[in-house]
Parts: sequence; C-alpha cells; structure tokens
Amino acid sequence: LQSLWNDFDQQYRIERKQLILSEKIGQGCFVDIHQGEWKQSRKKSLSIAVKILRDRTISSMFEYLTEIN
Repeated sequence: LQSLWNDFDQQYRIERKQLILSEKIGQGCFVDIHQGEWKQSRKKSLSIAVKILRDRTISSMFEYLTEIN
C-alpha cells in the first residue's frame, strides 16, 4: 500500500502553496470536498474541487485509492 500511495503522490502532487481552499461544498464516504483554486502560474489558475481525507489511517487511504482507480 505504501508504494501505491507514494506512486500516486508523486504522479499527482500539487504543492500546497499553489492551492487556495474555499468553502466546503460536499462530502463523500472518506473525504470532505472543498471549492478551490489551483494557481498554476502568475497568470493562469483553475477552479477546482479538492478532496481532503477526513481519516488518514492506512485502511481509509486504501479505500480511497480503490475508489478513485
């Protein structure tokens, strides 16, 4: 599981300083979903939804990774 999480982390990592989180807009089984903005550069940004794991246990991470794959 750790290697799966590390592979996922490296492939899809966005630096926290590039994100601006706004209000909570929903929730799923394992996550809270927030409206956000991803600052890709000084001139380019995207409106996004950000999923934040509520429980950071190994089993929750595994369930979440299974859900999104």
